Amino acid sequence: MVFAKGICTSILAFTLLGVVLLFSSQKASLPFNPPASIISRLTSLGYAYEWDINLPLVLMDFQNTVNYQLNGSVADAQWEAMMPQNDGLIYLGPEKQPFMLSVFHQLRCLDIMRRAYTDGAAGGDSHKSPLARHCLNYIRQMVYCRGDLRLERVVDPNGPHAVQVRDPQTCRDWRAVYSKLADLEERDR
Repeated sequence: MVFAKGICTSILAFTLLGVVLLFSSQKASLPFNPPASIISRLTSLGYAYEWDINLPLVLMDFQNTVNYQLNGSVADAQWEAMMPQNDGLIYLGPEKQPFMLSVFHQLRCLDIMRRAYTDGAAGGDSHKSPLARHCLNYIRQMVYCRGDLRLERVVDPNGPHAVQVRDPQTCRDWRAVYSKLADLEERDR
């Protein structure tokens, strides 16, 4: 049981690291070209393929933190605070079609996986959660899709391959997303 708990902790830690790297990565030098059928369908309906807002680059220090823990009321509040009031939904076009920004889908999935893990550690039946399975698969795919290729120094090559992510990283400034969402909410009131 202790071994399985260690594996689950490792999987969760690597998933969280991957998502942090996902959010910190700059856009690839080669543009992503989605299938023409998707772009054609979305643009014919009056929607963009991607929410086009300016995300300036900022330097961010990566470090371990006492925030965003696995369980407890403080952890629950911190994870919930990352989601905007409207859960990251934007409404586009004359029909006000709802879309969820991928970044908030990813954050929501991390929280769902966190809760499933803590439920399982407390003796719950979290391994049967279809939503947690969806989220683990979705986050895995997003890490592969938008993975960061920065080199990270291995601290102990003979150990569990712990890496040191201490240098400042160039990241997109996600405060712009929260700000734009707040502007849209205010406009739509």
